[in-house]
Amino acid sequence: MKQNKYSLLRDDLTHYMRGYSNNQLITVNQRNEWKRITQASLGQQNNRKSSFKPLVLLEIDNSYYDNQPVGSVSSTSAERFFNYDENHVFPPMRDLVRFGCFFHLDLYHMLPLVLKNEWERYFGHDVQGWRNFTGVTLFDVLKTANEIDMREQNARAFKPDSQFIFDLFEIHGQIVTKAGYTIETFSALINEMILQRLHWEANTSDLINRFAQEEINRLELIKTGSVDEQEALWKARLEFDEQHNQVDNLVWRLQNLELKKEKINFNWNRIFGELELQLKAQILRIETLERYILLKTINPDLTEDGVLNAIKEENEEINKKLERSNYENLIVDIYNDFPQLSGTPVSDEFIYEYKKKCIALLRQIRKLTHDDRLRRNPAYSQLTENQKNELKQILMLSLKVQPDELIYPSNVIGHDMRTIEGLHRVLDRINTILQNSGIDIDPDYYPQGETIQEQLRWYLDEIKILQKEKELYTERLASYVKDIETKRKNILLEVPEEHLKIKNGLKKQVESFITKAEELERNLAVLFGVSDLNLNFKGIVNFESDLGDGSYNQNEFYTEE
Repeated sequence: MKQNKYSLLRDDLTHYMRGYSNNQLITVNQRNEWKRITQASLGQQNNRKSSFKPLVLLEIDNSYYDNQPVGSVSSTSAERFFNYDENHVFPPMRDLVRFGCFFHLDLYHMLPLVLKNEWERYFGHDVQGWRNFTGVTLFDVLKTANEIDMREQNARAFKPDSQFIFDLFEIHGQIVTKAGYTIETFSALINEMILQRLHWEANTSDLINRFAQEEINRLELIKTGSVDEQEALWKARLEFDEQHNQVDNLVWRLQNLELKKEKINFNWNRIFGELELQLKAQILRIETLERYILLKTINPDLTEDGVLNAIKEENEEINKKLERSNYENLIVDIYNDFPQLSGTPVSDEFIYEYKKKCIALLRQIRKLTHDDRLRRNPAYSQLTENQKNELKQILMLSLKVQPDELIYPSNVIGHDMRTIEGLHRVLDRINTILQNSGIDIDPDYYPQGETIQEQLRWYLDEIKILQKEKELYTERLASYVKDIETKRKNILLEVPEEHLKIKNGLKKQVESFITKAEELERNLAVLFGVSDLNLNFKGIVNFESDLGDGSYNQNEFYTEE
């Protein structure tokens, strides 16, 4: 069975034990006492004869230590810390803290060991129901569990006792307070580690090492502020993370709703697009002729050219509308000839990771396109208002779903969500647009400022931006829910037997509008005292239409299996 990426506690313990001889932090006194470390060394002597020597925290090396064994259980039980079969023993939390002290780990590497042990106990024993000698190994329970289930439990229900952990660390040399934490900020640190799932990583991973260094740097910085400012910074940081996660999820939902809407319109145009284009052309033709008649009635002396010039801009706008509709139908024709894509099954874990990468890309896109963040850039302030508005429009257009994102069938991952490739193209387009405008923005989020006051201001400013984004995206989400027209199209697309009836209805509407338009043209000709109008006078756009016979091919439209 496929294994997940979770790193077991025993692997971390083994790593430090095997590295004992090369550990530069091990003291001379320790080396004199212990030449090698075994699994049994983590326990206490029992009745069996053994040459092992229990690990002890030497008072000579640290006045807080007590010359007592690291372990509180027997050596036999300690050996079962490493056995993930049916007779595993979960290490006492106290023993892991003392293990960390013995190997001179800092808080940021010791704490993940404690959290990892608590996680294995919680998820394996409490959630999955693992018990000793029931025919199921703890290894299988932890390493073959569904990662989505694990993440759900980790995010929502895994709540270690931070006060108990705090007290345990404090009695071993005030580890927490010396690092610069109070019980409140230590609780926040635990939550941060859990949210980032650092307790799932190997203890020497780059993620944990980088987190440790960032925390050390941040704590050095906040020492320059008052207690109230330090507390405010912690709260702002947590609020920032929470707002970010909420906006990320909103944007992800919106992008996929936009994809769904575009796909519905694409499939609708495959079946009804040509007739709807003809219908739109005739409606615009009638509106144009009615404006001509009104102008000539109000101003009887106007010539044909005078009428045309009076509403030249309106005619150009009509022309653009028809060109856009024609382009949409042209895209449908192009992609109708594309070969049908196929896919292979993927796991829930793969989809989860894929979604996470997409959300990360959307977060970068958001930062690069938000007005308030753009305003911070010196080059942006040099643009005129027209240039800023034009840039905003171009950036928004770059986010639109592209035609090649609409052809994925139901068994391909891009069918119902934006793809990594598509979002990378969006990001590349945006970067090119910004670079051409002389604007350079780092898409990574990090607090800016060299003092606690500056960083606090940065967090508070970002929180305001995120709150505005959340309001905007919530409104947009509501607009999708209220989009009756798209819902109507989707329902009708699901009923192929109604398609011919709809086509015939559209054809009759077009014929009716053509009849009305021809009547208006005759009336307009009378106003000008001519028997027939010059074709150019009918408008810039050629409104002539080929209706065909209204039939359709069952294979013209896209259906989902």
